[in-house]
Amino acid sequence: MAGFLQLASLGLGLWLVRRALYVYKAIRNIRGIPVYISLIEPSSICSAFFPKGTWNPRITHAWDHQERYDEMGAEAILFVPLFFGVAVVHSGSPELNRQLYTDIKTWPKPARALNLNFMGENLLTLNGEDWRKHRKITAPAFDSQIYADVWKVTTNLYCQMMNSEAWKSGDQHYFDNFNDITTRLALLVIAACGFNMNVPWDGPFLREGFEEPLDSVIVRVCKVLLPRIVFPDWIWKAPIKGVRELQRSFLEMQRFLDLEIEAKRKELSLEKEHDTAESKNLFSRVVLASQTEGAKGLTHEEIRGNLFIYLFAGHETTAHTLVTALALLAAYQDEQERVYRHIMSVAGDRDMEYADYSDLTPVLHCFYEALRLYPLATNSLRIAAEDTSITAPGLTKDGNNTVFIGKGFEVIVDMVGSTRNARNFPDPIAFKPRRWESADTAVMENFMAFSAGPRLCLGRKFSTVESVCFLSNVLRDWRFDAKLEEGETATLWLERVMKPDIGVTLKIDNTPLLVTRR
Repeated sequence: MAGFLQLASLGLGLWLVRRALYVYKAIRNIRGIPVYISLIEPSSICSAFFPKGTWNPRITHAWDHQERYDEMGAEAILFVPLFFGVAVVHSGSPELNRQLYTDIKTWPKPARALNLNFMGENLLTLNGEDWRKHRKITAPAFDSQIYADVWKVTTNLYCQMMNSEAWKSGDQHYFDNFNDITTRLALLVIAACGFNMNVPWDGPFLREGFEEPLDSVIVRVCKVLLPRIVFPDWIWKAPIKGVRELQRSFLEMQRFLDLEIEAKRKELSLEKEHDTAESKNLFSRVVLASQTEGAKGLTHEEIRGNLFIYLFAGHETTAHTLVTALALLAAYQDEQERVYRHIMSVAGDRDMEYADYSDLTPVLHCFYEALRLYPLATNSLRIAAEDTSITAPGLTKDGNNTVFIGKGFEVIVDMVGSTRNARNFPDPIAFKPRRWESADTAVMENFMAFSAGPRLCLGRKFSTVESVCFLSNVLRDWRFDAKLEEGETATLWLERVMKPDIGVTLKIDNTPLLVTRR
């Protein structure tokens, strides 16, 4: 026993020395910004197993302590864990974050960030030449024809929704979870425009060979993405009932995508023989473009990986921001009325068309402002490929505004800190859609809720077209209100209701809204 204790003491001592040397190296190799000492790396999964507090801020600190940059007098903070994890710079500087996004050679994604590729490698997870290949094949799928289709499909689904029993039954309705509405809409739009699956608003999302509706599978997969991402693959083969149930959802999703890809390949090959092959939606465009590239095209697994990202990102971002925008407009009635009057001035009672999109910028500004206040992606990881110095305004405490980051160290783009940066967005916690009317080029460049630079999200306009179409229609026909408790103000209602759940994404769950026919 004595020998074991001595060996354990020696091991502990060596480990402590190693950690002390690592902490010293981190502080020496990342210079010019304040240091925050924690016990565990905030972005580590291990931090979730210990109580949240000063010594264990967790990844949610970006939301929980938005004032931390002001308190430490800098827009970048070096988090150094004493016992577990790696030192990481957290940046709330829009200018620094833009550099991280645009200089993809100096600031690639680190290996540990490439964790959404369990369905296959995809545009979101790759670096270098592999990323360029995927971008070349997938980017052309997003064009004006797709956006016109998005508007048409969204309008059609809105009309079906209005004819459903839930909306026809009266002139006022209370939805205790309006998220269900926006999630349904976003899923059906991406199904139609992405996969040519035209599912009615109240119809079953069924596919031959599948026992349960595919929308149930997709929603369940999205809800369990975090554990699927952070835990190693071998865990998902464990003979545990709960684990098997989670894995079953992913396998069903994979089987659906595999069958769709094979069917689409055969369909396009047959059409090609008769010289009738054409790109009808995102899915067929990606498959057709990949076939056209021949040996340089995407593999079956890579197509599947990209299609899964389309499904996930193609509805999560839009559904989240739509319900957030409506909740904010319910609390800010003057803004809702202003936007309503603008919609009426553009379209009156006629059916709105895609050509109206550019005239409905106040609606788009509501979308931007909701996404600014509640960005879906709260953080994004980058690693220094070489020793580098970065300069950005407001970056450091002493006003030098230049920091040195050694090769191999990581920086987290803190999207909450960036989009709520008071220097770029005065009165940052207020909902002010009109701030976008006078936003200069620099402010627009620093709004990176859809990423920035070469890795700007391909689906950005897909999402904004869908959102502007839905918001314009629903705000013209209905007034949205907050159902206040006794003595509660709209501000207090927002504080009570708009509490985000931060996992793979930031989401507001169970948003209650009262709607009244205009």
